[in-house]
Amino acid sequence: MHTLEGVILFETMNQYILQKKKEKNMHKALVRNGWIAFFLFSIIVIVTSLLLNTCEKKKYEKEFKKYYDSITLEEENFDNEIATLIGYLENDFLSEESKALASDMISVMYSINNNVYESISYMCKALYYYSQINKNVSVIQMAVNLSATLILATSYDMAETLLNGALDIELTPEEKMVYHVFIYTNLAESMSQRRHYDQAIEAIQLGESKLRYLDEAYFWDCVLSLNISKALSYLGLGDVKKCEEILAGINKSDIERNLKNQITFGIPYCEVQSYLNLHQNNLKASQKYFEQYIAYCDGYQYNSLKLFYIKKYTELAKKLGYDTISFTKKYEDDLIQMYQDELQRSNNETAKTLLDSYSVASENLTIPPKQRQTRMKILGVSTILLTLVMGGITVLIRIRKKSQVDFLTGAYNRVKLRQVYRSLLKRKQEFYVMMFDIDNFKNCNDTYGHRFGDTVLEQIAQTVNLILPKASMLFRYGGEEFVVLCETKSREELKELAEFIRRSVEELTWETGTKITISMGVSTSEGVADPLRTADECLYQSKNTGKNKITYFFESK
Repeated sequence: MHTLEGVILFETMNQYILQKKKEKNMHKALVRNGWIAFFLFSIIVIVTSLLLNTCEKKKYEKEFKKYYDSITLEEENFDNEIATLIGYLENDFLSEESKALASDMISVMYSINNNVYESISYMCKALYYYSQINKNVSVIQMAVNLSATLILATSYDMAETLLNGALDIELTPEEKMVYHVFIYTNLAESMSQRRHYDQAIEAIQLGESKLRYLDEAYFWDCVLSLNISKALSYLGLGDVKKCEEILAGINKSDIERNLKNQITFGIPYCEVQSYLNLHQNNLKASQKYFEQYIAYCDGYQYNSLKLFYIKKYTELAKKLGYDTISFTKKYEDDLIQMYQDELQRSNNETAKTLLDSYSVASENLTIPPKQRQTRMKILGVSTILLTLVMGGITVLIRIRKKSQVDFLTGAYNRVKLRQVYRSLLKRKQEFYVMMFDIDNFKNCNDTYGHRFGDTVLEQIAQTVNLILPKASMLFRYGGEEFVVLCETKSREELKELAEFIRRSVEELTWETGTKITISMGVSTSEGVADPLRTADECLYQSKNTGKNKITYFFESK
């Protein structure tokens, strides 16, 4: 009996345990299935959200493109169009490319409306967005436009910093040939305006060296701008006849073609003509161009440019022996007041820009009147620094860190050349300049392709770098032109080095079986105002008298 009861009890317990295990397994399965269902549901929600978000973005992008194509650029619609574009910019659904287009268009409208500060602000934004999506060509176009605006605002240092940074952006050889023309054109204008005439001539020569390989009919505006800057630079260097010759070759109908041309070319053209006629003692003609320049500035509120011009004109007049000139007297009398008014206007506008950027309402600031004026001046200066940071750091850091080395050839670049060259000139110690150019390089590119052309540039630079002694430096001057600076070589040793370089390049072998040579010009700093320019002239003599040869300045004197 006890045995039977034990068996029954055992079976009952066994069944109970099995039942509990079953219930536990069912609970585990339920929990597991619940987690799986939740996971699947989450994936569905996420995927659905992404799909909806993608669809919404596409819809929003399509809506933006449609609106962008409908923009009229008519003055009466500016406020509504700008407000709409800003609304698009603030929406996260808009792509970086569309934000770049929107910022670009807003800057154009503000520029047309003579709102320089807002125009510059949105140009910086467009630069940033273009650099985010690696649109290097668009970055350069925007950098050139921004530099032109800065030049009109007499912010020459900032413009040149931006342009020199743009020169280091990686482009294809074809793109470099085209877009570097625009960069050098604006550099030449900025440098000639600030009276750095030697540097302006250098930029002009670099721009013209690019134009040699392009159809100038498509770049007539660059040719026109370079000629005006060249005329101003030669006049500044004292060559009145050269200035007159250059201006005589300019077609005035190009300047008067439309309103944009009248602003872009009319202002610098009137400036150089007013100076030239002053040099020629033709006050009546000089007055005509002077007053036309002032009219342009007044019409477009270029007060800073106007002040800078009046200052330069009166300084030149006094230098040429004119104690008083009647038609400038009224401007001279008001010059200080004009400057104060412009300073106050600029401070007010720049301070407002700074306050708005931090979402601070100026009317809510409780600053005593005397302190407020001081604060406004501080804010004005701060905003200029802020713009410099935006234009010179925030934007350029996304473009490419400015380097002293040319990325293709490994030689030092033009920026480094300028630094070393100026340093050597200041030391008053004799040094030598060798400038060489690859013969028939365009034909080489056309026949074998630009990739082979890049290989030629790289190989020649490496060969020359191996030859050069420690006291010499190799620079890529532009395109297929290179410069070597030598400090310690005697003329005999220099000639041996130059000939060794020429012969070493000639003896290089290439996979195409072609023969590649260089032409060279060599100059000294002793008794020469600009040895770099003199070496360039000797180089052209070598090119024009047979190529694959060296012309020495100190032997041709």
